[in-house]
Amino acid sequence: MSNTKLALAMGLSAATLALILTIVLGGPAVLQTAAGQISSPSISAGGGDMDTNNTSTANLTLNLGNPFLIQNDTETGANVIRVEGSRIIEGTFAGSGVVNGIEYTDNGTVKVVVNSLDGSVHARGVFDIVPKGQAEGKGEEKVTVTFEGIGHRNSERVVTNGVYFFSTNSTGKLAFLDNTIAVFKNIQEGRESPLISMAWELK
Repeated sequence: MSNTKLALAMGLSAATLALILTIVLGGPAVLQTAAGQISSPSISAGGGDMDTNNTSTANLTLNLGNPFLIQNDTETGANVIRVEGSRIIEGTFAGSGVVNGIEYTDNGTVKVVVNSLDGSVHARGVFDIVPKGQAEGKGEEKVTVTFEGIGHRNSERVVTNGVYFFSTNSTGKLAFLDNTIAVFKNIQEGRESPLISMAWELK
């Protein structure tokens, strides 16, 4: 399935998908994290290829350091649809995590397109995080995170890289997350295994 068809299946515009491909896979840029490197050999923007012979843009390294967010989720429901040789999974998930030392619980929804031919994965969704120990309905502090990502499925293992967009009206301890943008990496070893997410804030 082409990127355009995948974008339409996901409810994304081709331009949005292209933006995600550019941001997440980068060009000759290397994302240096505490766990290793996430790199990509080429980039295309504005209809042309970046000149990788230009040393001012090639071999760019972004040192992201340790993740500011780590999250552990499990699937709570899923509906699978097959479209033109690909699987579209509409699912729900819930779990818990830590962001800048603050523990929280989360729950959300996701739409995932898995290309059966090449194993490519496109994901889009939203989840809410709430500080642990907060009494529900009593001045509830909540952060909403929308995300988009791409990745690959190899046997049962799925690895996805993407972008988180945080928003909140909170004036409490999670207020600092409002308008935050972060890159994330998700790893899941199988449908029955937990989904582990790590994110690095872009400043």
